[in-house]
Amino acid sequence: MTRSFPEKTLEHWCSIHLTYRYRAKLLMWWPAVTADIEITQPAGMWGKRFWLELKTTEWNGTKARHELRIDLAQLAAYGQQPIPDYYVFPVPPWDGVLGDPSSYQWLATGRERLAYESWSGEQWFVHWTRVVPGWALRQHLHAEMAALAPGKKKQHLIGAITNGALRPVGPALQTAPQLAWRDFWAHMESCGDDTWGAQFLLRTGALPDGAAQTPTRSDLATALRALRDTHTGPTADTPVATYTPVDGVYAPTPSTGRYDGFDWASHRSLATLTQEAIR
Repeated sequence: MTRSFPEKTLEHWCSIHLTYRYRAKLLMWWPAVTADIEITQPAGMWGKRFWLELKTTEWNGTKARHELRIDLAQLAAYGQQPIPDYYVFPVPPWDGVLGDPSSYQWLATGRERLAYESWSGEQWFVHWTRVVPGWALRQHLHAEMAALAPGKKKQHLIGAITNGALRPVGPALQTAPQLAWRDFWAHMESCGDDTWGAQFLLRTGALPDGAAQTPTRSDLATALRALRDTHTGPTADTPVATYTPVDGVYAPTPSTGRYDGFDWASHRSLATLTQEAIR
């Protein structure tokens, strides 16, 4: 099988869109395969952060469909660290590999133009790109992840796309919440909900008295908006409080150190929405 279009292309398209949408209000780190990600300090601003794991599909010519697979070992590893993770994937509306003759019936413009709304209109990539929370995938694939031998990887089929329609394969995508790419960002700007969580980075002391140890998401969002309205960010010596969602409850989290069992080099994107991007 051949990739429906390159995963690197999807990464670039997403980066272009986010850079245009947020300018300097969103901080991204896209590592090379052998790079390391350091999260001992926040990424320069107060805000909320989360992982984006981008996956492209593969074209199965025998079955005339696109297939979506995820790495079970990688999915399990995301569950071993505290920052919420989200899987981003396309639902291709064309047949075959993008740019090949089989895709021409759908492809009304040059494939490189799909990164831009002004050049591609309704074919713009955001219209057929979706986001799913990693926790929802792990919830349905825990048995498959547990069956993996240590150090082994396995690509697991979770979806098939025919004529632009996604059909779940197995339980993982059947009940998992999904948002379109732009809807996801609109949701995160408004501080999400318990389904679409993020790790909050606040100035120490920003929360009301009595809320610092057991804040609600509403407490954190209110504090973040208050920091936004000050139009100032942390300096190198500003104490930062980190809060991570655990089973729907936010808890103070150490902001230093790495997490056992997590291979930082193999994960794609750490994104931080700064306080200036919060509505």
